[in-house]
Amino acid sequence: MEEGEVLQRLERDQSLDHVSVLTLQNLEVLQIIEEPGVTLEEGQQAQDQAASVPQRAMVLAINPQDAVLLKYLRDTEGILDVALRSPDNGTLFNAEPVNINYLVLRYGIVLPEPLQ
Repeated sequence: MEEGEVLQRLERDQSLDHVSVLTLQNLEVLQIIEEPGVTLEEGQQAQDQAASVPQRAMVLAINPQDAVLLKYLRDTEGILDVALRSPDNGTLFNAEPVNINYLVLRYGIVLPEPLQ
């Protein structure tokens, strides 16, 4: 490296980073539909058991904009987790989205310098 030459850090494209975010709260569950499980025959291997897991679906009462949000998450192959609470618990939570930057800042993680 010559004198006066400036090193520029490479910027990492963060557009595909994973982010966890609380999106919808206090949705009304109208119905949970469960497909009956398939009975296993004697002698089937353990790997066949995965095929016998019953499929479940939830029918939710949501407004059209929230429905479009859920469709977008599904269409972009986002992973959607659902946590069911007691109908008596109407607490709203204010949670920050979490990604790698959040973890670095919260826990003071020092990233290694790039190799030259």
